Amino acid sequence: MNIAVLGSGGREAALAWKLRVDEPEAIVFVLPGNPGIPGSIPVDCADPIAVARFCLGNGVGLVVVGPEVPLAAGIVDALRSRGLNTFGPTADAARLESSKSFAKAFMEKYGVATARSVTSIGVAGARSALAGFPGRVVVKYDGLAAGKGVFVCGSTAEAESALDSIEKSYGPDSTVVLEETLVGTEVSVIGLTDGTCFKPLPAAQDHKRLLDGDLGPNTGGMGAVAPAAWLTTAVYARIQAEIIEPTLAGIRDSGFDYRGFLYFGLMLTREGPKLLEYNARLGDPETQVILPALGSSLLEAIDAALAGRLAEAELVPDGSCRAALVFACSGYPESPSPRPEPISGLEALDGSTLFFPAGVATGNSRFIADLPLVAAKLPLAAARGRAFSICVAGKDPGSALASLYAEAGKIDFAGMQFRRDIGARWLSSPPELEGWDLE
Repeated sequence: MNIAVLGSGGREAALAWKLRVDEPEAIVFVLPGNPGIPGSIPVDCADPIAVARFCLGNGVGLVVVGPEVPLAAGIVDALRSRGLNTFGPTADAARLESSKSFAKAFMEKYGVATARSVTSIGVAGARSALAGFPGRVVVKYDGLAAGKGVFVCGSTAEAESALDSIEKSYGPDSTVVLEETLVGTEVSVIGLTDGTCFKPLPAAQDHKRLLDGDLGPNTGGMGAVAPAAWLTTAVYARIQAEIIEPTLAGIRDSGFDYRGFLYFGLMLTREGPKLLEYNARLGDPETQVILPALGSSLLEAIDAALAGRLAEAELVPDGSCRAALVFACSGYPESPSPRPEPISGLEALDGSTLFFPAGVATGNSRFIADLPLVAAKLPLAAARGRAFSICVAGKDPGSALASLYAEAGKIDFAGMQFRRDIGARWLSSPPELEGWDLE
């Protein structure tokens, strides 16, 4: 069976890598992929007709959707209607991510533990509603914004500036969600669902801010670690009871056809777990640590979920600690890099280090589909945004982080940005858990 992964980033590079590990005999295509991912084919993953034509003509028996934009646009609905076995939620179900106002209403209706919020249709109304959130507030653009539509504001002045940004980017009639700021430790619980059952992958911690110490602007993610060892059976039981089970009840009650990945972005507070957001797909860069830390077959679990038999599948961690670091281009996230910058040092990476390309170009600008070389041997350049990530393994968090930064020291390109404190909170249990009732 041939497989097609839709998308072009580091998440899709990791998905393709894991599916090849699970099924070495399969040909794994990545549409459109990027110049560093073997098997990339320049087919627009947002064009269902082009995707279907390619898949039907190349013996593809499974399509796995990576990014959120095609999901929101109904790529799953379109491909299934053409007879293609496709893993991902339908457009209706994907509204849990594509509309923050819809998601907050869903959480409230089904009793999912979350932060207090107000939804305003129009930026002017949101400005008026700021009075109900004195001091710190989270401002969220309602729609998809590539990880850049959420503003964590420390003052009313910062919130006003965030609303100015939303108005400038999306217009004065934009729907905006204002949310109380939660204090605690963030964790990503991501897994598979068939609409009835949820099976978690190893829990991960993302690092959203650009700069060390969680400073600077929000990004798509600058690094991740997995698993969160302190997410014990007792801690997970509270998350399951207060967030996961009510969500599944809502999915069933709403009649959603949800056979895909489901992402719970959580804040662990002293009062208990609170849901920050849903994503209707895997996270990036969480995928780059979660899938390498999975010791069992992802492909078998996907097959089980599509058949409605996810309860029979097993997702077993491999026992390692994984850490991933994102390397971003100059100007990210506010302004694009002016030109591709050659990357040096990739050939010096340890053979066990995983390299997941994203915003890269080849030295001669040719596409990987035209080249017989594997990614590690290509002359690559950092071309845009988050250029690539690396992932290493360790027997414990300390050894994984030491290896990660030893490998990072081998890499260089002009304007390179990366955080030097990924995993700093990985080494100790969150203090918020001390106040939890874990009986």
